Amino acid sequence: MQPSHNELSEFYDYDVLFEELASQEPRSVAWRFNQRPLDDYVFSKHEVPLPEYLEKIELERGAAFPENAEAELARLLLKRRSTFINGMGQTWTLSDVNALLTWSAGIRDTHRHMGSRGTEEVIAMRTYPSGGAMYPIKLYMYIRGVEGLEEGVYYYAPIQQELYRYRGSLEIGELERMLPMTLYKTDARSSVLEGVSILLFFIADLQYSFRKYGRLSYKLALIEAGHIAQNIQLISTALDKRTLPICGFFADKVEEMLQVREQKYQHCVYAMLLG
Repeated sequence: MQPSHNELSEFYDYDVLFEELASQEPRSVAWRFNQRPLDDYVFSKHEVPLPEYLEKIELERGAAFPENAEAELARLLLKRRSTFINGMGQTWTLSDVNALLTWSAGIRDTHRHMGSRGTEEVIAMRTYPSGGAMYPIKLYMYIRGVEGLEEGVYYYAPIQQELYRYRGSLEIGELERMLPMTLYKTDARSSVLEGVSILLFFIADLQYSFRKYGRLSYKLALIEAGHIAQNIQLISTALDKRTLPICGFFADKVEEMLQVREQKYQHCVYAMLLG
């Protein structure tokens, strides 16, 4: 007889999780002294997107949705699906990637004065909500088999509307070793990455938001990743593509591949496969 999960690890002990959640939840008692947002913070908008890279691709969102894309929200909500990996294999082009990123996670034609007590700045709003407009989620991706783009590791800079390739191609076996489902073949319907064109990773960069929100910054980053992921699934559905949101990945392997493992404030919190 195999031991139960909670005999193997505290990871499956809900009492441990309960204590952690209870110690961090916002409470009315002494909130102003212990958990209120602080004023001594800055925004990340002045960061250099990526100082070293192999190639830079300019992106631009058109004034209208792509002509060949489904645009009716009711239809998109009903058509949205999460597809098993082996069922992917749609053709992707640079134009598709451009539409996907700029519509789902790009900037809007709206700017807002944010901050207080000397921290006020004009911030470009994006196509998804973010706590305090801190925008801690960064999008990294591995692109393969996309027409018009070299295979490799990319970073999306929404303010600059640029896509940076900063690392070359990897063997598909190395990519499959980052996911338990493809490494251990836990589901015959999601066993290989052959039909996947984009492995998209949501990196929470807490360097700026933590100074304002403390431990709440991590929860806000998770919520923000969910907002972006929903946008990505809807835009992908409009483009007649396939997607699968996943939390089944080895964070250490992913962060090493993206070359952010040594960055103290950066953590992979979510991923999505597109094909």
